[in-house]
Amino acid sequence: MANFYLDEKQKQKKRRLIKLKTYAAIGLFVVLAAAIFYLFFFSAVFKIKNIYITDIPEKDKIKMDLEDFLVNNSQLSKFLGNDNILIWRNDTKEFIKKYPDIDSLSVERNFFKREIKIEVVKKEKFGVWCANACWWFDKKGIIFEEAPQIEGGSIKTVYDLSNKEIKLGDYVLPRNFLDNFFKIISIIERADLRAKNLIIEDIELQEITADIFSGPKIYFSLRIDSEFSLSALESFKNTGLDKIQYIDLRVENRAYYKLK
Repeated sequence: MANFYLDEKQKQKKRRLIKLKTYAAIGLFVVLAAAIFYLFFFSAVFKIKNIYITDIPEKDKIKMDLEDFLVNNSQLSKFLGNDNILIWRNDTKEFIKKYPDIDSLSVERNFFKREIKIEVVKKEKFGVWCANACWWFDKKGIIFEEAPQIEGGSIKTVYDLSNKEIKLGDYVLPRNFLDNFFKIISIIERADLRAKNLIIEDIELQEITADIFSGPKIYFSLRIDSEFSLSALESFKNTGLDKIQYIDLRVENRAYYKLK
C-alpha cells in the first residue's frame, strides 16, 4: 500500500514537471515570437536610412513607382511597409516592363548601413523607325520612345512603308530578321558609306533599300546573311559609286548592278 502511494506521488510530480516544461516552452516561444515580431516590424534594425538612385530624368517618379510595386507585391510586404529594407528585393523584371526606355534596373541592399542603391540604365538610341509614327529603337531592335522625323543621315533612320502598326515595346521587325537587319547596317558603316535612310517598301518582300549619299541605291535581303556584300561594296567603290544607279545584293553570294 505504501509503495502504491509513493508511485502515485512520483507520477503526480512527474506530470507537474511536464506541465511546467510545457508552459515554459510555450512562454519561451511566445517571447521569441514577440521579439522577432518587434525586430522585424517595429525596431530600427530593418528601417531604411537612405535610398540612392541613378541621377536620371524621372528618377523620383521611378523611385516612387518602384516603392509601390514592391510594397504591393504581397500582403507581407504591405504590412512591413516601404521603409523596411526586407521588401527591397532585386526582382524587377515585371516592373521595368512599364518603362520601355529602361534597359536594366537593379536593387542593392546594404543591411549594415541600412541603405538601398537603385541603379537604372537607360536604353541607348540606336536609330529611328518611322511607320505609323517615328520611334527611337535600341540595339536590340525594341521601340522605346517617340522620336522626331529626322532628315540628313546623321542618325540611322528607317522608313517602313508597309503600313505596319507599331507601338512602345514592339520589335521593329520579326525576330528572325533582326540579326540580318543589324548586320546590313554594320556592313554599310564598315564600307564607309553614309545612308540618307533605309526603306522597307513591303515587309512581305523581306527586303530593305539603302539610299546612299552621292551614290546608288543598294538593295538587301533580310532573309540572308549579307556578310558577303562587304567585299562587293568595296569593289564597287573602286569602280566609282557615282557612276552606278543601283546595286542589288538580294541573292546570296551574288552582286548585280546597273550603271547610269
